[in-house]
Amino acid sequence: MHLDTLEVEDALALFSQTFDTLYHLSVYEDKLYAASGYAQRIGFDLDGNGRITKMLDETADDFLFREYNDYMELQLSAWNNEVEYDSEEYWGIIEQLKNRYEAVIDVAACKKMLNGNQIVSKYKDELLLSIYLEKPDGTYEYLCDSIGFPMIITQTGLYYAVDESGTIWFTDFETGASQKIYERKGREWEQVYLVNYDNDYIYLLKSRSIGYDLENNRVEENYLVRVSRQDKEAEKVYQFESDLNLNSLMHCAVYGDRMYFENHETIALDPDANGMQNDGEMSEDAEEMTRTAKAFAAAYFQNDTESLRSYLSEDFEGSMEAYPYPEAAGQIEGTYISGLPEGNLETGVCCALSYEFKGNAEADEALTYLNMEMIKTQQGFKIKSYGLEM
Repeated sequence: MHLDTLEVEDALALFSQTFDTLYHLSVYEDKLYAASGYAQRIGFDLDGNGRITKMLDETADDFLFREYNDYMELQLSAWNNEVEYDSEEYWGIIEQLKNRYEAVIDVAACKKMLNGNQIVSKYKDELLLSIYLEKPDGTYEYLCDSIGFPMIITQTGLYYAVDESGTIWFTDFETGASQKIYERKGREWEQVYLVNYDNDYIYLLKSRSIGYDLENNRVEENYLVRVSRQDKEAEKVYQFESDLNLNSLMHCAVYGDRMYFENHETIALDPDANGMQNDGEMSEDAEEMTRTAKAFAAAYFQNDTESLRSYLSEDFEGSMEAYPYPEAAGQIEGTYISGLPEGNLETGVCCALSYEFKGNAEADEALTYLNMEMIKTQQGFKIKSYGLEM
């Protein structure tokens, strides 16, 4: 397509060969590269008008994806059972793969963005990849280690995760310095995925399982979060539906003030318009759940069976038990409540909360936990089950 006139023509018109499919297209130095069939790449020479004139020699030293194809050929040999699993030949291929460098993103796109440099990875151990800057002269400059989750490469540096803690790091290409740019707040475990960036922000998806609904389906909180590239401040931008297939968000583009997806509707990148709460305060449901958990815990420790009963749901599971040392209830000190959602819940959603406290007569100085399943009903939050854990 000519971008000035928007006229479209067949780029293969001057070329006799046809292909069932071509995808992963990229252009570099007047050459078109594409995948056909498996992920291995082929290439074409282009004339001044963008028409294909001949196919490139994939074995030539200057074929941009030659090392990439060699790596993929080895990998496919292991995947497609071309050699017997667990044989000496199989482990020989695995060892070769460990010692080779693999392109982190599209080779042509990366070299174009980084003035001929490329970001590659190499096996370090069962958990980590070592990331390098491959220079045009064939030398490699070590950058960092990454767990291998999706990374973001920009003109100035690399964004990545080193473990599953939910922390995102940035390594600067010019200085080699690394710094944290995002880490989760509080103790709640969450999954974090890098998805895209623009001039001002890095965009990531954070996902956390918070409970289940009446049909026993898992309920999750999925937020698009943006982190400022200047001051590293993070804020929620948009909340996706709970049953979202997270992989459907990995193919996205940022243009202007909107984000576009392959398998999801376009969203506006305006936290206020999307009703996001970024002031650090709890949601209404989280506040009510906190009050309920504290009041229920107080009744439990004081052995107040009448109050305990008033907090139980109609489908309460198990027998009603109270704290065996009500005379020592005054020694109890709550320290933390985990499992609270960030947003509000639909009626019928049940969350697993844990009321952490110290002062248990049986635990000396150790922390103890009053675990409770709390369900949202038309009458407010109720306790579906509970139990003490040391």
